[in-house]
Amino acid sequence: MHCGRDSQLPTTVKTRGYIYQNDTQIARVIAKYLDITSSIFRGRVQWDSSTGFFSITGLKMEDSGQYKVQNWDEQTAVQSLFQLTVYNPVSTPQVSSRNKMKPTCSVLCSVENGREVTLSWQREGETLYYTSSPDLNTPLSLPLEIEENSAPYSCVAVNPAINKTVTVRPEEFCFDSVSKPRITSTAAEGYQGRCCSVLCSVENGREVTLSWQREGETLDSTSSPDLNAPCLSLWR
Repeated sequence: MHCGRDSQLPTTVKTRGYIYQNDTQIARVIAKYLDITSSIFRGRVQWDSSTGFFSITGLKMEDSGQYKVQNWDEQTAVQSLFQLTVYNPVSTPQVSSRNKMKPTCSVLCSVENGREVTLSWQREGETLYYTSSPDLNTPLSLPLEIEENSAPYSCVAVNPAINKTVTVRPEEFCFDSVSKPRITSTAAEGYQGRCCSVLCSVENGREVTLSWQREGETLDSTSSPDLNAPCLSLWR
């Protein structure tokens, strides 16, 4: 279970019984009346008189431990033991790009560490890599080399109570975004009358190509490996 949730103990007391945490009494039922004897659990231990089940609401980390329920509905006590472990919720993993060079690019998935937290990379249900650490003060990080044109990957942070997943699509992390082309025009008098020229420009980037097309046919195109050039331009 994780913090904030409710937990129902899987045994019943109908008329008389006691509930203990780590051998300290926290509540009792006498003549079908619930009496919470621990201030820590006051308002959080509930008993359903119709079913006989105990519930603990608003779980906290310190609620972890061994619980004992003594049922005195009959002349002799029937004792049941349960182990309850409460976990902090897992935080959502964060994914960042490290290297966008083809044919592979590198991303890094990170998450806050916690008790029994495991961080993994998965693809199509298969676990590719995973990591965990007993040092709860150090975040968990897991790099991944993404193959070009591959299926989406999932970065999964999980503990025994809950999991959080972030989906990573190669096209979102392995390619620079392309800015919107800008069009400018000029008009001039020529030998055959007035004509108009248009200039299409766009910010340059890795593997960016600028082209003029008409009805699906490429008329002209340009690109430049010089990423220091501020933009690509193409007249038409």
